[in-house]
Amino acid sequence: QLSEHTRIEHMVTLTRGTNERNINAVKFSPDGYHLAAAGDGGTIVVWSAMMMMMTNNDNATLQSWKQLQEETDLQMKIIFNQSDDVMDIAWSSDSKRFTVCSLDHTLTVWENVQKNNDMEWRNVHRSGKDHTHYIQGVAVDPKGVYMASQGSDRMVKVYTRKTVKENVVKGEMNKYEVVRSEAPSSSSSISDQVVDVTMSSPEDNTDTSGMAADEDKKAIRENKVLPNILTNSNFALSSRTKTL
Repeated sequence: QLSEHTRIEHMVTLTRGTNERNINAVKFSPDGYHLAAAGDGGTIVVWSAMMMMMTNNDNATLQSWKQLQEETDLQMKIIFNQSDDVMDIAWSSDSKRFTVCSLDHTLTVWENVQKNNDMEWRNVHRSGKDHTHYIQGVAVDPKGVYMASQGSDRMVKVYTRKTVKENVVKGEMNKYEVVRSEAPSSSSSISDQVVDVTMSSPEDNTDTSGMAADEDKKAIRENKVLPNILTNSNFALSSRTKTL
């Protein structure tokens, strides 16, 4: 929320790759590293703060944007979505992927990959059969499990990532235990109290008072294990969709 003392200044005008066409969507990635823009013609342009390539420090990333003097200070990638006009962009919470939708009923997911110390965006999903008219909006849930699109056909489609195998989840669960720095208060939630710690050996995974209770295990599963698996696994959607 902007305060009365907030000052907004023009920094630089970004024009490369836009081909002077209408821009219909502009979104910063949640981590602040990338800025994506897309519009008429289906071309997507992603500008990235160069300093973020060398550090995960949030202050460094912020400074790299503050010190921006011209467009060439940013790394730029042009993505040809091979679609009609793009209407919306939605980032995943881990900033690793973004989804775009277009007027030709196409829904596309792009994923950030590192290749020879360079950043590339790879197409990991494309669908053009779920809507019968323009797709006007798209959203990704914070945990990366669901994705939704809405179109002028008056339908909302909800997509689900493919189910993670239970043996994979159990294997990751064994890497965590619960540590509380202080007694839980009545106002704090389980997820706020849980701190993950890598276990030193399988023998440590015993049923002692220091181990996770059922609620703690659920919190670790939902807030740590599943998001990490979904972030690092290959992107794939279930063939089943929910229509609203």
